[in-house]
Amino acid sequence: MLKYIKSRLHRRFGIIFLLVLVLAAAGGIGQHVYMSSNQQDLENESRQWRETQNVLADLEFYTQQIIIAGRGYLAFGDESEREDIERNLSAARTQLEEYRSLNKADTDLAAQTEQFLNDYENDWLPQLNEAVESGSSTIENREQVSSQVGALVNSLSNGYDQAEAERMSVNEQYFEVNESSHFAYLLYLIAILMALGAIVWLLLRKVTGPLREMRDAAAKVGNGEEISICDNHRSDEIGELSRSFNVMAASIQHNQNAIMDRNEELVTQQNELQEQQEYLRTLNELNETFSGSMGKQALMEQLLSKMYALFHFEKGMVAALEPSWQAAWYGVSEKEKQYFEDHSPGSPLSLIADTKKSHVIEREARDGEKGLGIKEAAVYEIYLPVFSSKKEMIGAAVFARTGQNFSEQERETMRGILRQASISFSRILLFEETEEERFLYQRIIDSVDEGIQYINENGTLEHANHWTWSMIGAGVRNEKQTLPLAEWTSEWIKQIDEDCREKVENYFKAFVGGREVPDYSIEYKITTESAVTVYELYGRTVQMESEEKGTIFVHRNRTKEFELDQMKSDLVSTVSHELRTPLSSILGFAELLLVKDLKPARQKKYIETIHREGERLTSLINDFLDLQRMESGRQEYGMEEVDISSLMLEVVDTFEPNQPEHTFVVKDRLQYGRIYADKGKIVQGVTNIIGNAVKFSPEGGEVKIELANEQNMVRVKIKDEGLGIPEKELPLLFGKFHRINDEDRRKIRGTGLGLAVTKQIVEDHKGRIEVDSIEGEGSCFCLFFPISGVDFDIEELPEESDLHSVLILEDDRSLGMLLSEELRHAKYEVVHYFNPYKALNALKRGLRPDVFVVDLMLGEEMDGWDFIEQLKSFRHTEDVPIIISSALHEDKERMARMDIRHYLTKPYPPNSLSQQVRRIIEQADNQGEVYVPSFNEV
Repeated sequence: MLKYIKSRLHRRFGIIFLLVLVLAAAGGIGQHVYMSSNQQDLENESRQWRETQNVLADLEFYTQQIIIAGRGYLAFGDESEREDIERNLSAARTQLEEYRSLNKADTDLAAQTEQFLNDYENDWLPQLNEAVESGSSTIENREQVSSQVGALVNSLSNGYDQAEAERMSVNEQYFEVNESSHFAYLLYLIAILMALGAIVWLLLRKVTGPLREMRDAAAKVGNGEEISICDNHRSDEIGELSRSFNVMAASIQHNQNAIMDRNEELVTQQNELQEQQEYLRTLNELNETFSGSMGKQALMEQLLSKMYALFHFEKGMVAALEPSWQAAWYGVSEKEKQYFEDHSPGSPLSLIADTKKSHVIEREARDGEKGLGIKEAAVYEIYLPVFSSKKEMIGAAVFARTGQNFSEQERETMRGILRQASISFSRILLFEETEEERFLYQRIIDSVDEGIQYINENGTLEHANHWTWSMIGAGVRNEKQTLPLAEWTSEWIKQIDEDCREKVENYFKAFVGGREVPDYSIEYKITTESAVTVYELYGRTVQMESEEKGTIFVHRNRTKEFELDQMKSDLVSTVSHELRTPLSSILGFAELLLVKDLKPARQKKYIETIHREGERLTSLINDFLDLQRMESGRQEYGMEEVDISSLMLEVVDTFEPNQPEHTFVVKDRLQYGRIYADKGKIVQGVTNIIGNAVKFSPEGGEVKIELANEQNMVRVKIKDEGLGIPEKELPLLFGKFHRINDEDRRKIRGTGLGLAVTKQIVEDHKGRIEVDSIEGEGSCFCLFFPISGVDFDIEELPEESDLHSVLILEDDRSLGMLLSEELRHAKYEVVHYFNPYKALNALKRGLRPDVFVVDLMLGEEMDGWDFIEQLKSFRHTEDVPIIISSALHEDKERMARMDIRHYLTKPYPPNSLSQQVRRIIEQADNQGEVYVPSFNEV
């Protein structure tokens, strides 16, 4: 039986575990029964003591109820109280019997209770009846009754407390037994686990030991080592496994030796296969290189790299011969490159070109080509040609290898690769020629001043010159220069004037939509801030083999032609109006003088009219002829140094007497005002500008002329308060015969040549003209002229400077200009007026100089004294210092009335005026006194 159990591990493990389980179960059951019995006894005892407590409590309660009812019966004689006594006596006797039946009953306490109940029922209750019947409030032996009752209640209470104590003691024993049972269970469980652990350890030792030996043996088998397992004597599964493992290990070792031999063969084959795969991969990459698009240099570098990977040479070079020498090399020196480039007869390059075959040269290796420790070695150089489809050599290659010649198979492979390379070289050469022709074509059409674009039959823009792309917008241009119809037309149409957009869009769509192709051209305009450009658009269908392939559109700039046509129309209009009108007046008045006998006054009036209209006609003709001479470069100028301040005062002097509704203000802020110019032409130009300022200010107003320096130039700013110029007319303003055609300006006469003549004059003097205008508020023209004879930077005064200003009221032009020049050089801002009324108008509008210089002799209507009185009436000028400059003798009466002490009597040095102005500004208390310098100060 024992041998049967040991023969199998599961039998051995099963018997052991079964014995352990039986022992554990028996021990556990015995312990549980013992513990349960003890706990049950303690629970029964605790219950008995609680029952005893309950009965004693009831006895005490009924006893007290008997006493209470007796006292109530004695006090009140109520029969219900007597019935309560009897009922409670009966209940007390019942509880007494139950108490006696308990195991924990006290016989003495039971006897004492029974004695009390008997005494009360037999002795004390009859006494209570007699007392109630007699109406007495007491009975005999009352003290004895009270004593006996108190003793009984105390005994019952003590018995209850004793039962409570016993019950608590039993409960404590119960809890102690319960805790002891838990601890015993824990100890028993630990003992069982330890026993199981010991058994498992012994079993595992018997199993894992041999398994570890087999694991180590398996590792040795894996490493090819000899093994030996000694547990062959065991009859169980471990022994069988050991014996089987020994047999298997021996078989594995035998097979392993065979596999290792086979594996070595496979590794060798794999290496050969990898080399073949790498070779094929390199060839495939070469094919991809040949089929891809790249430049010659990149192709040669890729070809050289792949050839090196295939043939492992030390030096190599690939060169393109057409259209120019270009090469890629590896390990080649400059001297060797020059040798390869040699085309002389007998050279390798010449040899392969003549024979059209590859050529191998064997030579002795030079010192730098030998390996370490090698005294002698041969270098093999192979030269291979690259031919085009026309059998012309377009390239060549050379590869050099030390110590190993190139096999025939390698040479054939090289020739095959270079044949493929020749196709790529030819394709690149063809592509370069095509690209060069395309670039030439693109440069040709880009150099054309007209827009050229080609669209296919679907309307896609495929080709265009630079002019066209600048019109469409650089933001939408892509690398392929193709745009759908909707995209390029939308960008184009945005720039065209609104009144032309629909016409242009329909013209484009007519060539794409399959409708009848227009055989006419259209015209459209593009208006920018600076100019209006007119284009002629025409399209022509492109056909190939009677099939329409697309359309060529040409945008021809005909702005000059349009301007010439417009100029012709304006010229005709001007001639029909501006020439015929004065001619009609001249002929009409001449006819009246011829056919009628007129009075001398009337004749004089007619002759004056004829003369005036003749001058007007002459002025128009002169303007036209001057402009033609200027534009053709045939205008001759008499250049000289001109003082612009004096010139402007002279021009203003010609306007002021005849323009009572206009106020002319000359504000001189020049630091240096001499220019090199033709005085007559400058007068003509500024006269045109001031004349326009007057003419287009029909309601009058101020014409402000400001002279200042700006970046070593003289700036003449002429500003009016007239009709202004519409913004859209500003780009066209200086065109010949151009006039603004609206209701307000139509009735103002003019030829449209004045501004064109002025612009040409200014530009011929190396200057420029600018204009700024707000319609309804007035215009501002700025003329710039280079300063003459100055090689240093002129200080430019800011617009709102801290310079003190001086107002000069002097009707003598020469003296006024002299005084203005002196004060200007003394760093004062000068405002010069000839007319006192216009000076007063300017003061009413807010002008407030720091000093007044007033001449007394100003005219018949107002003299200097009247002007001074007017100054005193203005609040903002009553405190401004005044200097009187006059050639008159002193008027004692007026001097006394105005508190005048001295005159600045003419003539006086101009610098004395600037000195007095400086002293007044620095020292005067600005109380409005009239300052008259003394003779000594002058």
